[in-house]
Amino acid sequence: MKALDSNAVHITGKGSIRSFGKAPPVLKRVLFEAGITLEHSPELQLLCCRDRNISVPSIGLYASDGFGHWNEVHFTRPVARELSRRLDRIEQRLEAIERRLEP
Repeated sequence: MKALDSNAVHITGKGSIRSFGKAPPVLKRVLFEAGITLEHSPELQLLCCRDRNISVPSIGLYASDGFGHWNEVHFTRPVARELSRRLDRIEQRLEAIERRLEP
């Protein structure tokens, strides 16, 4: 991938990203569409310390050290979608507890 020319970047399509390329020390705000995989590597250090499969549009902040290494500073999914996902998991857990309590 070529170096990013803007501090606000929108990445579309499907595929894997291992690095954002060389850039001067800078902070980039990146909007990802679904279908992209970020590969945790020496060139792209992710907060989760593992590859991230993006299944919904998401936003990340990435800092360049000026030598081709990028560090993820922040990553988020849309709030409504994430809240819905968490509430679904809570509901599943409550249902499991209720099943165990039934005579």
